[in-house]
Amino acid sequence: MQNRHCTVVSINGFGILIEGQSGSGKTSLALGLLERAEARSLPATFVTDDQAFLESRSGKLIAKAPDEIAGKVEIRGFGILNMPHSDEAPIHLVVKLVPDDTIKRMPDRKTTSLCDMEIPSLDVPIMHEQQSVRIIFAWLAQSS
Repeated sequence: MQNRHCTVVSINGFGILIEGQSGSGKTSLALGLLERAEARSLPATFVTDDQAFLESRSGKLIAKAPDEIAGKVEIRGFGILNMPHSDEAPIHLVVKLVPDDTIKRMPDRKTTSLCDMEIPSLDVPIMHEQQSVRIIFAWLAQSS
């Protein structure tokens, strides 16, 4: 089992693991994704904020919330909130928050290796949460 600094949500059955530096907007992006899913009446759930335990199980990469932080989310500038959550989710996409100027207009498909598994991945801009939400929902639409 691997401990990873990340935030995880599940949108319409697709687990999304969000990575980035501390303060880069992982939680904000996760909440934006949940809000967009709710607006579209898609099933969505929060899994974990700040860290997840990752393991390969039955050919799937599973992210699990550590017991100590399960159901808790930190809203920077406000504090810790309790939130409805799932204890774990299979991961289908890794999202990396990167500097805006490194985002390609027409990126090649790529993957990230986690627990010896190759998972599709996307780079999204740190400073543009709405654009990041659009990019992720475009990927979800293409993958459904």
